[in-house]
Amino acid sequence: MVLVLVVGCQSGASPDRPDESGQSSPLNQAAGSIPNLPLKRLDGSAFASGSLNRDSATVLFLLSPECPLCLDYAYTFRTLAEEYQARGIRFVGLFPGTYFSELQIKKYCSRFRLEFPMVLDPDYALTRALGANTTPEALLLNEQGQLVYQGGIDNWAYEVGQKRLEPTEHYLRDALQAFENGQKPPLARTKPVGCLIE
Repeated sequence: MVLVLVVGCQSGASPDRPDESGQSSPLNQAAGSIPNLPLKRLDGSAFASGSLNRDSATVLFLLSPECPLCLDYAYTFRTLAEEYQARGIRFVGLFPGTYFSELQIKKYCSRFRLEFPMVLDPDYALTRALGANTTPEALLLNEQGQLVYQGGIDNWAYEVGQKRLEPTEHYLRDALQAFENGQKPPLARTKPVGCLIE
């Protein structure tokens, strides 16, 4: 199963091209690299982040209920989840911080019919462990919690407030397809465009 984590956005922009900064994510590439943090799902049930180190591949979306691009990409989040969950990939939304209330997050999920699990990260502990800093941002983890892909969903938005009519590169979908075929993704990391997590 693949877990997609989306985090909310603030006011940052990233170029629409692979990350050439040379900086690596704090997430260790070794198996079992995600710390076991006691978090809570939006429905109130417990969520141990260490579960991401086993059982299934996961796509994590870092989300915010008022980030313009999280709103714009909501349909894409839903269609990807519907398609790939049926093939054994797990999807999870991650909401860092306490800026937005649980009611605001529930309204966002209900409005766009996002039915995969939503996890709250009030202290940014998992967000920092993942090296995520933008919403929306996507991470693809294999069954051992190893990072396969991190960055933007596609190249539809190439700057904050600037979008193409249609995306010409589909970073996350390409990574998912490569993963299913036992291959490395065409790009392992891209710079997400969106809002900085505060």
